[in-house]
Amino acid sequence: MLIKVDQGPREVIFKPCLPSCISAIESSYTIARELADSVDLVVRRFEDFGKRIPKKFGLSPDSFLQMAFQLAYYMVRSPPHSIPSHRNPKPHHRVPVVPHN
Repeated sequence: MLIKVDQGPREVIFKPCLPSCISAIESSYTIARELADSVDLVVRRFEDFGKRIPKKFGLSPDSFLQMAFQLAYYMVRSPPHSIPSHRNPKPHHRVPVVPHN
């Protein structure tokens, strides 16, 4: 079935926004701009491997980079892990785990 189109592309005309809508957009833009400006990113050339390695493991290069960013954020922002003390008289004390129903 063919659809006959009599006109070409047309300009989209938006209706004016309400003042409350404009205020919300401006507020959201300000918050997004502050967040974007607070990010420190250093871009360096990485030549150890290319896009074939992530693809070999079923990842897109973009998702691979996204996971790298998330890992870096976690490593910087996560609380420090507990470090076992050498003063502990029972360093290998085991606590039994009993499943509850």
